[in-house]
Amino acid sequence: MTEPAAYAIDLEELVGRTAVAAPRDYRALAVATTWIAEHSQLVNVRRLGKVAGELEETPSAILGAMIEIARETNSAADRLGPVQRHCRPLKEPRALFDRTQANPLLLRFAKEGALPAFKTWGLWQDEWTLKFDAIRPVSWILEHCPELRLRAIYGPGLEAEVMQVLGRGRTTIAAIAREVDASYSATHAAVARLEGRGSVVSHDGHGVELSTPVRSWIEGYSAVARRHREQLAS
Repeated sequence: MTEPAAYAIDLEELVGRTAVAAPRDYRALAVATTWIAEHSQLVNVRRLGKVAGELEETPSAILGAMIEIARETNSAADRLGPVQRHCRPLKEPRALFDRTQANPLLLRFAKEGALPAFKTWGLWQDEWTLKFDAIRPVSWILEHCPELRLRAIYGPGLEAEVMQVLGRGRTTIAAIAREVDASYSATHAAVARLEGRGSVVSHDGHGVELSTPVRSWIEGYSAVARRHREQLAS
């Protein structure tokens, strides 16, 4: 297992970058696929869908296959299904890995024994092993990745995104919507839900901010996170 990063992660962007690198890195692909299968409840489906829509053809197909395997492995990962609508199967099938594509014998084996989860997306791969021994439990993740704690509490969607933006100070709903790339109506509805739960306070004509109790809690764990990251970076 690797040590935690010394900086905040962008989970969905990281998954997308893994799909790009996958043809050259079996282990990274296997670990990332295992992670989203095991911890799908921390993945922001809306954001990952946007990442998927920006991928080129091969990474797009690979991401579709990653989610396919995650869903086969853990029914909880079915919530990632909508992301696959933004993924595209390859028009001309190929081996999943470059080294297989370049070796006629390996290519034949991969094509003849291609697993359905890959073949559906125009990829040939005849064997696959998930890496459960390489991923951390959710308790460890939340301890070392404070940026994911809001998702654990508010869900991995727009409400957590709103809370993250408001953690930097008071702002308007329109500004939040622009920053998270969501519609004004969806952002307004998320703010209303958060206000109903006492997490945020709206000031008519003067923006929205975190409620005092919630801000105190967030600032407390942010200070701990900064110290932890400084220790890792030193």
